[in-house]
Amino acid sequence: MRIDRILHWLCLQKSRSLAARECRAGRILFNGEQVRPSRDVHPGDRITILDCLSNREEVVRILEVPQKQLSRKDARTYYEACQGRGTDRIGAPLPTKIPLTAPDEWDGTADQ
Repeated sequence: MRIDRILHWLCLQKSRSLAARECRAGRILFNGEQVRPSRDVHPGDRITILDCLSNREEVVRILEVPQKQLSRKDARTYYEACQGRGTDRIGAPLPTKIPLTAPDEWDGTADQ
């Protein structure tokens, strides 16, 4: 089953189109690699969801692939939250400043 559909059916993303957009933006990792929304998911695969706004990283392992959309309560039985590599970055600060490599280009003196 497609990764964008399974993210929506398991209530990990609000909609399938949002899940597809997150995949294209590189904020969904499949077994540690960036993926396209059409990637097939099987039991045992690990999906990492990066949330830049809250600065969190959620890693889940798929236990079973659902055959239809589920309620939020039932969806939790199809995956498990992984403790370990993915969850230790929760709260890690994102870089906010980009170092300038050539500051003279910004003050207007480089053209003169």
